[in-house]
Amino acid sequence: GLPPGISINPVATSEEMETPTNIFPKEVEPGAYLFTNLPKARYKIQISYKTFLDEITFQIPDDGDKVELEFSPMFQLTTTVFDSRGSTVSKMAIDITRAGKSLQNTTDANGVVSFFIPVGSYLIKASSDGNSIGEKQVDVLRDESTDLVTSIEPVFPLIMIIFALLIIGGGTVLILLKKCTLASFLKLFGVALCIIAVVMPWWGLSGAAATPSAVRSTSAFLIPQTIVTTTTVGTHSEIELANLPGEFSLFIFAVLIIVCITCFLLLGSIGIKKYKKLAFVLTVLSIILLSCAV
Repeated sequence: GLPPGISINPVATSEEMETPTNIFPKEVEPGAYLFTNLPKARYKIQISYKTFLDEITFQIPDDGDKVELEFSPMFQLTTTVFDSRGSTVSKMAIDITRAGKSLQNTTDANGVVSFFIPVGSYLIKASSDGNSIGEKQVDVLRDESTDLVTSIEPVFPLIMIIFALLIIGGGTVLILLKKCTLASFLKLFGVALCIIAVVMPWWGLSGAAATPSAVRSTSAFLIPQTIVTTTTVGTHSEIELANLPGEFSLFIFAVLIIVCITCFLLLGSIGIKKYKKLAFVLTVLSIILLSCAV
């Protein structure tokens, strides 16, 4: 297992001492301690941390010159892994590393992975094909929960963009074959733009600093409803998800609903083009709703 990530002080005592004395060891390496010049006797070694107390009793020289004592304070580190848009990532191998030693586990269907580890400072890392796609330093002093945002790009936005381009391409073919009016083509074009707008950043901010060289960009997405901030310093990038207030999440959800209704109204106006007045009303309503969303 991993050695304790904090400074601990094992203490050896013996009831056979004429004067009770605490004997302290020398740390020879992380998690390994050396007691010297111990006379023949029965000893008790204790390690304490907060409310935890571990102890072991051994006899010198009968029990040899080496004893192992398990450090019982173990805490749960729960990590939720996200892609670059804020959607959870399942079946992702996650490593945590400290003092040159690593543990690995895999995220579940909800993108959550847990480790039971001693206190200390750990590097959480997600890798793909041997390349790091996300890492984060976290201190574990108690049961902890944290998020790890990776650079994985989701497939869904690409699929939606291709679908929107197919709509535009199909509309172009229909209008060239004179199977579609210019008004209907423009409506299809508007639907395609709405689809692209749903999966592209709804709004974004960016800034840069010269010394040290750093770039920070923030983007808000409708699907999923997240705000993602990417900070790049030199060659190192870190992605963070913002904690959205309930009111802002509701607002983004309302924008998404309005955009979806706009698409249905535009498609409906195409489907009922024989009823010109109703089609015109649906078109006007879609324009009004889209203006409100923007």
